[in-house]
Amino acid sequence: MSINTESPATLVVAVIGESGAGKTAISAALVNLNSELYVQCRQVTTRDRREGESDDHYDFIDNEHYDFIKDGLVACTSIHKVGEVGITNYGTRFENDPSLIHLVVVNELGLTNLKRDLFENDRNSNCHLMVLGITRNGTNDAPETYIQRHGR
Repeated sequence: MSINTESPATLVVAVIGESGAGKTAISAALVNLNSELYVQCRQVTTRDRREGESDDHYDFIDNEHYDFIKDGLVACTSIHKVGEVGITNYGTRFENDPSLIHLVVVNELGLTNLKRDLFENDRNSNCHLMVLGITRNGTNDAPETYIQRHGR
């Protein structure tokens, strides 16, 4: 693997947590705070749209379309929820632009796959990854957060 030392590294912040923990809301809040610094990488999913959910953060597609584009995505995961029929696929569109901090919303498996995508191939080898974790404390209070740094 070759690392590009001539251009600045791209900073990626993985916002990780369970479904419904507020990952997308925190990511969107950072973009709203400073859109010249942060970009929320667009998620692709085969799940159904939730009630009241807009197209602001997701591209809702079918499985056939997902299979066609998944090689161009990062942090891909497939989830089978107990009591539901079928598998829901997720992935993230990522453009390596070192002038922005890229926010990628993931679950635990998505984080593992994101690390692989960023550090085990040449297309994104000049990246730094920081992890912003969101956990619920068992109540309806605001989520707790933690931060880790990974990579080069």
